Amino acid sequence: MENKISQEIRRIDSLSVFLIILGILCLVEVIKPITVYGTVKNWKAVSGRTILVKDITQGDSLYEGKGPALLVKLEAIAYAYEVDYRTYRGIGYARSKMPFVGEIVKVYYNPIEPQKSTTDISFDWAYFLTWIILGVSVFIAEYFWFRLRVKYRLKLLQKIPFRKKKEGKD
Repeated sequence: MENKISQEIRRIDSLSVFLIILGILCLVEVIKPITVYGTVKNWKAVSGRTILVKDITQGDSLYEGKGPALLVKLEAIAYAYEVDYRTYRGIGYARSKMPFVGEIVKVYYNPIEPQKSTTDISFDWAYFLTWIILGVSVFIAEYFWFRLRVKYRLKLLQKIPFRKKKEGKD
């Protein structure tokens, strides 16, 4: 009986550890766009020229012939830019209007490593809010799970029979 109860307690505790790790991962994912935005917003801007424009459409159809259930449309662009008389290339996504091949685009590059660049330095609120909502949900679940776990552990511990010490003869 004690062995079954201790196995049950270990199983409950392992779920708590899983929820805590998931919460920490959510916190890391929330911090990531803040730190990326903090570094990218200080990059220098230069004019670049698009060398390739590609419409990428991805979808997943749940029912044959009914069209995609989820359709994602991205406008990928390849661009070239020059820093200190050296030409670099990069790949990015057009967030607003789709540029034409040869059109001038604003490119932001890392002054320390000019080969790192982007065409968009805006803060990704959708990514940030998604992880905030998920993280808050995980921490709320952990809170309620912790309260439930304490009650359940007490019930399990009450099932363990109390052993009296055998009194020896004096």
